[in-house]
Formats: sequence, C-alpha cells, structure tokens
Amino acid sequence: MFLLAVPLSADLFKAKGYNIGDSIHSDQDFGFAEMLANPKLLLPIDLVVASGVDKKVTKLASELQNGDQSWDSGAQTLAMLPNTLKKPNLFVEWPARPI
Repeated sequence: MFLLAVPLSADLFKAKGYNIGDSIHSDQDFGFAEMLANPKLLLPIDLVVASGVDKKVTKLASELQNGDQSWDSGAQTLAMLPNTLKKPNLFVEWPARPI
C-alpha cells in the first residue's frame, strides 16, 4: 500500500485531470499514469486548502478551484489513517513548506 500526502498528491491529482489551483506541484511527469493505475495507491480524500486571503477550508480533492492551495490532508483522510497504517509498505509525507 502506498499512501501519498500533500504536496506530492497535487502532481497525481493534476495527472488525473483535477484542478489543483495554486497548489505546489512539479511540471515534470514522473510516470504518474502508471502510479495512478496501481490499486495500492491511496490519495487524500479531502484537503485543507488556503482559499482566498488567510482563509483555510476543507474541500474534497476533486473540488479545488483556481486560487486554492492545498496545505494538508483533511479530516476524512486522517480518519482512514489508523487502519491504513496497520498495513502499509510505504508512506510518503514531507512538509509543503520549508521548515
């Protein structure tokens, strides 16, 4: 099982044709179509996004609009983690912003 979190998930959502707004992403294709075809891949269901000036809201990944910037996984995604983390082979997460 592969669980990808923000910001790497923005690249995959973009490859799926989702609007990723102003989310941090790469302009390179690293074989995303092949990754998306993997049934073991889990992407966030919902995302905490900055929408407008200093306004943070939670949206489904498929509902991002121009101007939105994904920051973190939302509550629905976090709720699935306890069961998911019992059996992953790989968990990928890193900060969206420099520390």
